[in-house]
Amino acid sequence: MAPADSRIEMGGQAVIEGVLMRARGGYAVALRRHDGAIVIRQAPYRPLSRRLPLLKLPVVRGMTALVEMLAIGTRALQWSAEVYEQTLRAREATERSASPTSSDQPLLREEQATGEPLPRSVGEAFRHAGFLGMVTMSLALVVLMVVVAPNVLAALVGLLPPMQAWAEARGTLGFTEENHPFAFNLLSGLFRAAILVGYVWAISFNRDIRRVFEYHGAEHKAVLELEAKGDERRVTVAGCQAHDTLHPRCGTTFLAVVVLVSILFYAAAGAALVAFVSGFPDWSLLARKGTTFGVHVLLLPVVAGTAFELMKFCARHRSNWLCALLLWPGFRFQRLTTRAPDDEQIEVAIVALLAALALDEDASEPRQYVVRGLHDDESAPGYLPAASTSPREVAG
Repeated sequence: MAPADSRIEMGGQAVIEGVLMRARGGYAVALRRHDGAIVIRQAPYRPLSRRLPLLKLPVVRGMTALVEMLAIGTRALQWSAEVYEQTLRAREATERSASPTSSDQPLLREEQATGEPLPRSVGEAFRHAGFLGMVTMSLALVVLMVVVAPNVLAALVGLLPPMQAWAEARGTLGFTEENHPFAFNLLSGLFRAAILVGYVWAISFNRDIRRVFEYHGAEHKAVLELEAKGDERRVTVAGCQAHDTLHPRCGTTFLAVVVLVSILFYAAAGAALVAFVSGFPDWSLLARKGTTFGVHVLLLPVVAGTAFELMKFCARHRSNWLCALLLWPGFRFQRLTTRAPDDEQIEVAIVALLAALALDEDASEPRQYVVRGLHDDESAPGYLPAASTSPREVAG
C-alpha cells in the first residue's frame, strides 16, 4: 500500500498479537509480548520480479505478488503463533512466581532470534519444515470453499422445480452450467460470497480471532496515516486513530473482487467447454463436473491476477463511480475482518511499519530485537528511526 504522493510501497497483514508490514527492501513483523514489550523481526526480501522481469507483466505480477505474500504471511503467522505460546507460558510463570516484570530493561536491545528465520525469498519459505503441508491444506480449503462448494450448491438449486421451469421457458432441458453459463455462475458466485462471509462471521466470535481483526484494523490505520502524511516520521498513534479501519487495497476487498471476476471467467469457461469440447453436454454428470472443476482450478490464478489488477486500478481511481461501485462490496466485507484497535495495537503497527521502512534488501541483515514502545525523542535509545537510518545506530 503506497502513499499517492511518494514512492513508498507498503503492504501488510495482521498476525497473532501483531502486524506484518512489507516495504521495498523487505518486511518486518512486530508482536506484543506478555511483558508489554514489542519483539520485532526484520527480514530483507528480494522479490521474484527483480530476477525475472517477465513477472512484472500485468496479471502475472498479481499472481506473483499473491504467491510471495502467501509465503511471507504464512511463515510470519507461524512465528507469531510460536511467540504467542511462549508468551502464555511466560505469563503463567510470572503469575505463579508473583514477581512483576522488571521495568529496568533497556528501551531497545538486540535479542537472540528463536525458531526458524523468516524467509528472504519464496524458495526459503518452501524449504521450511511443514510449510508445504500447511500451504497445501490452505489451498485445498480455498478450492473447496470458492470452487467446489458454490458450484455444487448451484447445481442442487438448479434441480428445484422453479429453476427447471425457468430453464424450460427458455427452451432448455434444465438449469445447468452448460445450458445457462452466466446465470449458473452468477448463482454460484452468490453462494461463493455467502460462504466466505459466513465463514468470517462465524470465526469472528472467537476472542483470539477478534484480536487478530483488531490488529488488522491497526495495520490499515497505520498505512492510511502514512499515505496521508507522506512521511513515516510524522506517523503517530493519535493520527492513526483518526482514520477508519477500511482500506481499498485490503486482502478482504481483494476476495470480494475475486468473487465478481470469477463469475465472468467461469461463465466464459462454461460456454467454451460447450462450444469447443465435442459432445460435452452429453457426458456423464461426474465427467462434466470433474472437467469443470479442473478448468476452474486452473483458471483460479488468472482470476486472482485479474482481480489484483482491477483492485489496484480502482484503488487509484476511487472517485470514478464504477470503481467505487466495484470496491463497495469489499468495504462491506472489511467491516467483518477489521475491528477498532486500541492505542497499544496501533503502536505495534507503527513499530512494524517503521522497522519495514528501515530495511534495505541489499545491505540489511535479518534481525530480532525488542523495544518497549515508541518515543518522540530521537535521542532516546528506544526511538525507531526513519527509513534513511538503521536501527542499529540507536541500539546503544
